[in-house]
Formats: sequence, structure tokens, C-alpha cells
Amino acid sequence: MTDIAILIIPKIEPWAPTVGPAILKSHVEAEGFSCTVIDLNISFYNSLSEEDQKKYYTTIDDNVFTMSWHYELSETSEVFFKQHSKWVDTNIIKLKNLNPKYVGLSLLTKYSRTFAYYLSIEIRKHLPDVKIIWGGADARENTKLLLDNRIIDFYVFGDGEFSLVELLKGNFTAPGINSVSPQQVEDLSTVLSPNYSDIDWNDYKDEYPDAKTVYITGSRGCVKRCTFCDIHTIWPKYKFRSSKSIFNEIIEIRQKYNRKNFHFTDSLINGSMKTFRELLLMLKEYRKTDKDFGWRSQWIMRPATQFNEHDFQLMKESGCVGLEVGLESFSESVRFHMGKKIKDNDMWFCFDQLRKHKIQFSLLMIVGYPTETDDDHALSLETIKTLDRENYIFYNNASGERRPLIHFGYGNTLMLDMESPLYTLLKDELVYYNNNRDWQYKDNTPTVRVQRMTEIWNLINSIIGKDPFMEKIVASHMQEFDDV
Repeated sequence: MTDIAILIIPKIEPWAPTVGPAILKSHVEAEGFSCTVIDLNISFYNSLSEEDQKKYYTTIDDNVFTMSWHYELSETSEVFFKQHSKWVDTNIIKLKNLNPKYVGLSLLTKYSRTFAYYLSIEIRKHLPDVKIIWGGADARENTKLLLDNRIIDFYVFGDGEFSLVELLKGNFTAPGINSVSPQQVEDLSTVLSPNYSDIDWNDYKDEYPDAKTVYITGSRGCVKRCTFCDIHTIWPKYKFRSSKSIFNEIIEIRQKYNRKNFHFTDSLINGSMKTFRELLLMLKEYRKTDKDFGWRSQWIMRPATQFNEHDFQLMKESGCVGLEVGLESFSESVRFHMGKKIKDNDMWFCFDQLRKHKIQFSLLMIVGYPTETDDDHALSLETIKTLDRENYIFYNNASGERRPLIHFGYGNTLMLDMESPLYTLLKDELVYYNNNRDWQYKDNTPTVRVQRMTEIWNLINSIIGKDPFMEKIVASHMQEFDDV
């Protein structure tokens, strides 16, 4: 018997196990409880027999993997789980053999919701005495519906390192347990290093650029309060670890598990410039004896007065192999409304430096932000053309191979969630609101947003070449509007 089994719930990328359950395992075992972590995400991914199925799983977000806050399985989802009943049964047997007192389901995003819901029902059916806990980033206020309907017994909101231990001790009224009033970890140095002893690293997909990936967390929260983001409800204050503690964890994991690509889970790695620069200097020195080491992270653009050319050079020398940049819009006025106070000249300075030092970056972009006008959209199209014309999109590596420098992360049009600050800000000005897809602000309608998205993708495809699978993704997103 184990005290708790923590399940990593699909669907997420199959490069590595999420770091949260491994950290929770360290804290639970430090308090004398037994804990087993099971990565159901990689288990399910590896159960898929065809490459197209695997590619579909890692890229397309549709009604199979999403679920409304009402927690009702769609007909598509029910068919899906029937098709994969053997996999479900195998993992229920695995849980029976562990005979846990508690089963914790770790939900990283809303795309874990359907799996978590279905598995909770199956666990309740086959292990009726087990207490079911939901936690992770997608455990929110609406999760209480599952509590009321006896689908689950507990949910943990916010930081779980100490709340989960208190729950196992029987303190069911501790902050964050069945409540959206968590106690944020004030000092991240008190968070233990992840324990991956239950993980078989051979299970994970090792393909460029994510070979031998492992996740690491250097900070929680964000220095910004963007209108479309509600991260501050989980972490009201931006907290970051010391550069030395991050560096020590990297070296420990590198030596213990032979992982070479460190992917930071931070909303931004450069929230504290002092800490960031200290870490870059340590990693630069370390790479003199370990050239295989590399890192990638989300990162925010800063004005040139805060982030100079030397910082970009240090990033490259420290092993930075990629950045995810939440630019969101090429329009300065739209960015300012979002709360991203990045001026055009600072944006181009960053583009220039990233190109000069050949640091690949993915631009996380939004189409159809409420205040986006036809002129803003035209500016976006023209900026993409300029990036192509001025040779920002591709570069030649050391071997002379032409490789992409910029990835355009236009994944979807803006989903206006009622839980977001943006909805609260604009709700009295909306022409109508049916759901997060079907809404209108001034002349910004679903039809307008689809047209803009189509024009953006047609332009990008004309530059980088058509990707048949990417076309399927866009078609899948567009189908959602046909259903509206």
C-alpha cells in the first residue's frame, strides 16, 4: 500500500514528466508518507500506434481533450475513451495493485480536464474507498462542482507543497484545500528538489530540439498583469529563487539523470534581472566543460535601457537554445491595452539582437484581441513581410544549413474567458457574449477574427512553405467557429 499515487494527466507534450508531481513526492516523503508518481501522459502517448495519431495528440486541441466548466463528457470524448478502454483498464489495475489511500490527479492545463474527469469516474467505480484529489494549474474555483457531485473528494488550489502534506495529515481546512484562498510559498528556497525515482527516462521522446528534456522552475508568478491572463489568482506575488539554488539543481539533475535540455516552466525567466544575470554567468562558466547543456524558457521583452546587447551575448554563451516570447501583437497600441508596455523600437531592438546572436524564438501571438482594429491587423501583416524581407525569419547555422529563427505562434484567435481580467474590463461594452469564442466587441466579430487568422496563416505559409499538418490544425480551429 502507498499513501498517495500522483498521476500526471494527459494531454501535455511528451518530452518529459511535469516537474510538480516530482516536487510533491519529495515533500510528501520528507514528512514520512509514501508516494508513487505515474506519468499517464507518456503512457498514453506511447500507447498510440500511428505517427499521425501522435502528431495529432501533441498539436491539435479539440473537443476530445477539452471540457467546459460544467464537466460533461461530449459524445466525441465518450467514443474516444471507448476506443482506448484497454489503456484505461490497464492503469486502473496498476492503481489497484498500488492500493493507495489517496490518488492525486495533476492537471497542467484545461486540456487535462477531460482525461481527469473520466479517470476520476473510473477510479471511483473500481476503487470506491480511495480519496480522489485534483490539483495543478487547472484546479480552479469551478472544480468545486466535482466536489459537490462526489466525483472527487478534495481539490488543492495554488501551491501544493505544504497543502498536500497537511491534507495527508488530516488537516482538511489548511489554506488551498477545497478553497481558492491558497497560501503562496513565500520562500522558494524551502521547496525541495524534484524526486524522479519513479520515472523511466527511456519512455520519453528524444527528438530535436527537445532531446533529453527536463523541466525546472526558477520562479512563480509574473511581474506583469496582462489583461487576458489570470496567473495572479494563483500567485499574487512574483517569487524567484536564488541563482545559486537554480544552478545547483541544474547540475544535480544533469549528473543524476543525464538530461541535457533544461526547459524552464517560469512565466518569464528574466523577471529579476540581477538573478538572471548571475545565473547566466554561472551557466556560461559551466558550459566550458559541458557543451551539450542547453536551456529554453519563456522570456519577456524589456526596453534596451534594461536589457542590453551584452545580456543577449551572455544568453547565447550560457546555452540558450530557444525562447518563447509573449509579444502577443505587433501593434503597440494593442500591446499597451494588454498591459505589455513594449514600444516598437524596443521590439525591433530585441529582434535585432536575437538575430545577431542566432537565438531561436517563438512569438506567442493573439489574433482578434478586442481592441484590435483593421489597421492593427494590416500592421501585423506588414510586419511579418518586413521580418521576411529583412532576413529575420531564417538563419544559417555553423554548418551552413538554413534553419528557422522565428516560429510564429499564432495558435488561435482570442478566447475571451469569463474568468479573465479582460472580460471584467470589457463586459459592459460587449455587443454580446455567448461563450469564449462567440462574442463581439465593437466591430470585432467571430467572422472578422476568423478572416484575420486565415490571412495571417496564408501569409506565413507563403513565406515558410505549406505544412499539411499545420493546415489541419488551422482547419480544426476554424471548425470550432462553424459550431458557434
